[in-house]
Amino acid sequence: MKTIRKYSVRVGLILMILLSLFLLLKISMGVSVSQPLEKEGIAPSEVRSRKELLLPTQAYVKTQKEVYFIGKEQKLKQILEQTAKNRWGSFRCITKNVEKEWTELHRKANWLELQYAGSMDYDTFANTYHFPVNSSLSNLNFANIFYDWERRELYFLDKKHKELYLLELKGAMEPTLDEVKEKVNRNFAVEYLGKDIYGLKEEMELPNYRYLTSISSYTLFLQTLFSNSGNMTTKGEGPVLDFRNENGENLCINNQTGIVHFQKPKSEDENIDHYFLEVVGQLGSTIGPMRYFTNQGSEIQYRCFVEGYPIFASNYGSSVVLKQQDRQLDIWLNQINLQLPLPCNSKTKVQSAKEVWKQLNQRIDEKEIQDMKLGYHWKKDKENDQAVLLLPTWFVEYKGQWKEVDEVINKGGAR
Repeated sequence: MKTIRKYSVRVGLILMILLSLFLLLKISMGVSVSQPLEKEGIAPSEVRSRKELLLPTQAYVKTQKEVYFIGKEQKLKQILEQTAKNRWGSFRCITKNVEKEWTELHRKANWLELQYAGSMDYDTFANTYHFPVNSSLSNLNFANIFYDWERRELYFLDKKHKELYLLELKGAMEPTLDEVKEKVNRNFAVEYLGKDIYGLKEEMELPNYRYLTSISSYTLFLQTLFSNSGNMTTKGEGPVLDFRNENGENLCINNQTGIVHFQKPKSEDENIDHYFLEVVGQLGSTIGPMRYFTNQGSEIQYRCFVEGYPIFASNYGSSVVLKQQDRQLDIWLNQINLQLPLPCNSKTKVQSAKEVWKQLNQRIDEKEIQDMKLGYHWKKDKENDQAVLLLPTWFVEYKGQWKEVDEVINKGGAR
């Protein structure tokens, strides 16, 4: 059976390469491709499910004294799947003294908080993870879920509307506190800085990672992004390949930078959140382990994660970004992706969150800081041009954009 599967994969790869060569020939001749691409043979080998794409960015667990970090995909997925086994009670909304109530919850011991970097639509979340669906929650957009084992309650914080939704549970709470505690790495104690930001409590050395990269075939983007690949015109000018169809859709791929840019008209009744979720899922694991990251209305981001930490790279590397401008949708990503982990024994010393926060506040106004996270910076490997290094680095969301903390500190004006 394994031999047959291996043979099938090889045949599929050969067919994909042949199709790519055929299209390149068409491009060089400057003619149109009138036959639509067959999606069956070109589709990603592994579609990312909604449960994988919509996982929280991270989780924090408080025991009696310390708060610990959980970020690994499998552990977060297990927590949500166990939570879905609960017997649900009623929902109610708290609108008064929300900030005070939220602060009081965190003063307790033995709690779990799941966090999203951006707001999450409750209906989408509930349908994905089998939480209770309620028409009164149709406008709920939350970024935090708080587990209170003592009261057997879940809280959803809607920061925008300053509302706190309380979901009562019947019977014992799933997962149990002990099950959650087993998932924490007790070497990663964190502390609270304000603005829902947690970070390393102590300076420590974190592992670097090294990956071999691969270049996704542009046939992947053709069959995934275009609604109709028939009657497509193609041309190549320098390093840029350009594909267009009769529906006003356009794909440009820059072979030097790897940047992939797709444009399409937006229909009046199109739900861009659902559309983009479907697109990223169909692109699949070929472009890496993508997870939902942020949603600012006109811009939605998905990012790759490594060991629970988001990856940041130039030229839209390790990310897929959708931007909405008037009646047009633009999707940006990169065809250069992480493929295989390589041995790497080096480490990088990372400052404590409190020290980084202090340095930031000496250079810029705290009001301009929306978030701060420990992530991994994508850097070229000097020893191998087909490999990259991932180095632990502090990042800050400053004036609506994610940047390295050092960059913001060096460029920020003195206060």
